[in-house]
Amino acid sequence: MAEVLVLAEHTADGEVKKVTVELLTAARALDLRAPLSPAPATAAVAAGLRTVVTGPGPDRFLAPEIEAAVGYVTSGGAVRADDNHEALKVRLDAYREQTAPLIDYYRSRNVLKSVDGLQPVDSVTEQIFQIMERRQRAISNTVAEQEKSGRPG
Repeated sequence: MAEVLVLAEHTADGEVKKVTVELLTAARALDLRAPLSPAPATAAVAAGLRTVVTGPGPDRFLAPEIEAAVGYVTSGGAVRADDNHEALKVRLDAYREQTAPLIDYYRSRNVLKSVDGLQPVDSVTEQIFQIMERRQRAISNTVAEQEKSGRPG
């Protein structure tokens, strides 16, 4: 949530209101997921929002709550405290040092599978499920072959 809201500072008023309504909707979705907990940064944004806008309740006129939430967003309340250039540099450096090397490692073992995440969500989801199903079949076939030959797994 917070990453999207950083963009709100640089948009027209109508766009800020759209992002704010998305934030309110996301916070409501988190309420409905209880007792499951979101990631800490997401929980912090939702908790901050709840300081200016109440959560679920009786039917009511929402325009004042939306305006209060717009104020929260435009004041920077919905942005992570560490959303700054230096913190981003640290996170990117950590990615490059710790995570990126895994790509070549798994690619060299022919187990890295890629999906274009810019496609529609349903398409991405379907492709991920297909990859997982093929992998599960390959594992099952390997286990069956080992059992058949008497080799330990």
